[in-house]
Amino acid sequence: MLEEKLNELLEQQHIICIQDVLTMELVVKLRAQILCMAVTSNESPKLFIDCGGGECEAALIFADFLCSFRIPVVGIINGSCKSSAMLVLQGCAKRLATPHSQFFLHHLLHGFNYTLEDAYYKQSKNVNEAHGRETRNQIYEFLAKRTGNTKKEIREIAKRGECYEWMFYADTAKKLRFIDDIIQPGGYPLLSTPSHT
Repeated sequence: MLEEKLNELLEQQHIICIQDVLTMELVVKLRAQILCMAVTSNESPKLFIDCGGGECEAALIFADFLCSFRIPVVGIINGSCKSSAMLVLQGCAKRLATPHSQFFLHHLLHGFNYTLEDAYYKQSKNVNEAHGRETRNQIYEFLAKRTGNTKKEIREIAKRGECYEWMFYADTAKKLRFIDDIIQPGGYPLLSTPSHT
């Protein structure tokens, strides 16, 4: 009850929180929330992100939606932006973070899990691996285009994350062009100031 009331109040301020694991079910809900906001106002929706990642396919689909949305969406990191949550952030028109937010990128995987040994396993596995390589290539292209880094530079950042669990703060994220700016104390009005008439 309290959580529903809080979400309702946040939506009135055009704020959506992403704190759960990214799944297709969550993406469907997030898209619906943003579309509802767009019906009532041209104010930019603000995605308040503190997310450790989730399903790569869901994150890509949501990033595509954000990139093509007619109203610019603002992504605000406070906490963590890890794994596939990095894709969601890059879908936002404006990307902001608080100073001590942490970022993490690794070789994102895409594909199906096989739990049964059958005659088609090897063939299916090979097809799946090829699809995974193609998806990873699309991810690198998307991140390179959005950040202005080369695909090789994105791969190197992902490799550092994969091999050394390298995490970085907002200052490094800005240098690497994963964010546009760092929010200083009192520097970004998350909530609209009520007008007194």
